[in-house]
Amino acid sequence: MIEIHEECTGREPGRRHGYDALNRSTVILSVAAWEGFVEELLEGAVGYMARNVRGPSSIPKNVRDMMISFLYERNGWSKLKDSTKSEIWSLTGNGWRSNYISFAKSRISSLNTPNHANVKKLYSSVIGVPNCSEFWNYGRWSSERYIEKLEELMNMRHRIAHGSIGKDTVGKTFAKNAISLIEFISEKTDRSVKNHVRSIVYPPKTISN
Repeated sequence: MIEIHEECTGREPGRRHGYDALNRSTVILSVAAWEGFVEELLEGAVGYMARNVRGPSSIPKNVRDMMISFLYERNGWSKLKDSTKSEIWSLTGNGWRSNYISFAKSRISSLNTPNHANVKKLYSSVIGVPNCSEFWNYGRWSSERYIEKLEELMNMRHRIAHGSIGKDTVGKTFAKNAISLIEFISEKTDRSVKNHVRSIVYPPKTISN
């Protein structure tokens, strides 16, 4: 979209009238690309963990508890006490792996708005990563600044998609920055998730005296 815009209007500074639709489309597609990336990265992490961890005890406890709640609701189990949850995992054999994938797919499919809060909650509940925006920083920009920029992009996308933007225009600079933002946070999120998954599948060995 940006290439089409520049081919039609050139690269010189200044607002070009009549090309706002291209910039709006760029914003919509950038958010769609981010959502697709979030889902695919998480699906890949879940699949890798399900195949390679030694057993359910390797999965973070908060994820196991969420999965128990999912299975309870799906199968209509009797109410479970905290004291019996660990016993369930000891009886599952390898069946927990397919149940884990089913649980993850259910959670992933529920993602509608890929803002920071929703993505952070999703990643925490499915693979236990404490902070998926850990590496969202560069130079003077902190992770909080990048989170703010993502929220601005999400708000703009919402206004465009729901027709509440009115006669306001979306500049080419905003559209180009949207692409750069998504590229940056995608790369950094990938790094955070890979580090987390690696620590679960290949935990550091303890040295006994």
